[in-house]
Amino acid sequence: MISLGADSAGNDITTGLQLRGITKAVTYANNFYNNSVYIGGGAAIGGVQNTAAFTRATAATASPNDSVVNNIFVNARSNNTATGKHYAATFYSGNGFLTLSNNLYYANGTGGVFGNDGTSDVTTYSDGWVGSDVNSVYGDPKFKTPVGDAGTIDLHILSGTSAAYSKGIVLAGVTDDIDGDARSLAGPSIGADEFSGIILPVTILSFNGQKQANSNLLYWSTAAEINNKGFEVQHSRDGIVFSDLHFITSKAQNNNSLFNYSDVDAHPFAGDNYYRLKQLNADNSISYSKTVLIKGDEIANKIIVYPNPASSLLNVVIVSQQNSTISIQINDMNGKRVLLSNAALRTGNNTIPLDVSHLAKGAYAIKVINADGSLVNRGSFIK
Repeated sequence: MISLGADSAGNDITTGLQLRGITKAVTYANNFYNNSVYIGGGAAIGGVQNTAAFTRATAATASPNDSVVNNIFVNARSNNTATGKHYAATFYSGNGFLTLSNNLYYANGTGGVFGNDGTSDVTTYSDGWVGSDVNSVYGDPKFKTPVGDAGTIDLHILSGTSAAYSKGIVLAGVTDDIDGDARSLAGPSIGADEFSGIILPVTILSFNGQKQANSNLLYWSTAAEINNKGFEVQHSRDGIVFSDLHFITSKAQNNNSLFNYSDVDAHPFAGDNYYRLKQLNADNSISYSKTVLIKGDEIANKIIVYPNPASSLLNVVIVSQQNSTISIQINDMNGKRVLLSNAALRTGNNTIPLDVSHLAKGAYAIKVINADGSLVNRGSFIK
């Protein structure tokens, strides 16, 4: 898979450059099988620089032939003030010693030209446009994400409606695609990817969150939304048990464009908050995103325990910012709860005595929990 025309951040390269995806420039024979090449970039300025997804600059001079089969050649580059031509494929060296078939061509930008046969530009594909070229096609391969940054560009085939799907020819020795998936023996796909026939309803490119003043902002990007109803934003205080927060309707039922979404949790839990997306399909099947953690501020309520070590009575001092009801939970080092006590706090210092005389000698953890289940603070002591 080859992608040209943008920098690693996804910005169009607008300088008038002579971009070539694959160039054949030697006299001995080469085989070019099952490549996927995409040239993009808009608003090219300056110069008369031509670009081509494939160029045969030098022909083979004797048998065996150059063989160009089962490739996707797309040129979507567009001009602004530049006057160059943007070809899907060029055969400047003519059609001698050439085997050419079952390729997909597409040139759809401003200044785009289907091809050059070595004598003149060719605007429309037809069998035999160059020598023996037969059974090739002209059309959109429907790449998943042809435009994006270095981490999001994806030249896999999006769906079975791609012009490349099942239009290839079986080649001896070519049994797997770029991912190691088996090539179809009935009619392989053109290009580097053998489409499996399984359409993923939604591609979530990213899902992130950040803390704001008194709320949490969540934002995500998608591509290739197929039969997507939307997203249930789910919320959790522990990353295990989630509840629904808001439903966000899909911006596109069927589209492979980039879409951005956002949502705000106006009432996050005190402390850490966990979020995930539950994606709902038109057939009511679901899938889940990764889980995002937004860390809260340090808990305002502070605790002090004394004496430590304790023998029979342990005092828990809690400095509270407001009147509230809390629970104090003591666990042993195996995580087993050995004591639970409820208390009402008032603003300021609060001392809560606990009888720990029945506890065995050892180390213990203390958790102070609000009435809503959120964590206030932690502590520890030795018996």
